[in-house]
Amino acid sequence: MRLLEPAQPEHPHLLMAPDELSTALDVADALNGELPHWHRGRPDHVPAEPGDEEFERELEMAKQAGASLPEESALADGHEE
Repeated sequence: MRLLEPAQPEHPHLLMAPDELSTALDVADALNGELPHWHRGRPDHVPAEPGDEEFERELEMAKQAGASLPEESALADGHEE
């Protein structure tokens, strides 16, 4: 598998502008060698727990109100509010 990897450049530090290299090294030092959270494969936020039907109902009503759509119950009754 190692043979399939791209060849490493001989002088990788020469591929960056000096000020960009300095900034990259400062960031690497500040993060103790860890990648920033957006590069670690973890989301920035914790997704909401599924299954809260009351929350989902209120969310859908808020979406419809924001989009100026009639509520589902009004559509089911055959008239708009």
